[in-house]
Amino acid sequence: MPPPLTVPRPRLCEAPAQPAGVRGIPHSFVVGRDNKIVYSGHPMEPGFEAAIKKALDAYAGPPPAPATQPKDIPPPVKATREELMEMSVGELKSTP
Repeated sequence: MPPPLTVPRPRLCEAPAQPAGVRGIPHSFVVGRDNKIVYSGHPMEPGFEAAIKKALDAYAGPPPAPATQPKDIPPPVKATREELMEMSVGELKSTP
């Protein structure tokens, strides 16, 4: 005997689907090498295969450049643990 077919309530499906732009089923996403969605839509639309090919071609090339770090990162602490333990809060805040 096959298991019963379970259909979720529409509102449970709508909540996560609406922000993603899902308007129907089936719906496909293609995620690029940079972890961004490069395609969102029906898998039978012409742009779906092109998006897959483009995403796969990106993996054949060199990896993406690493993200640059913000310039406001403080320099590393040069004091030892023992020196830090002896400092007051005010001294700790002004320690580079």
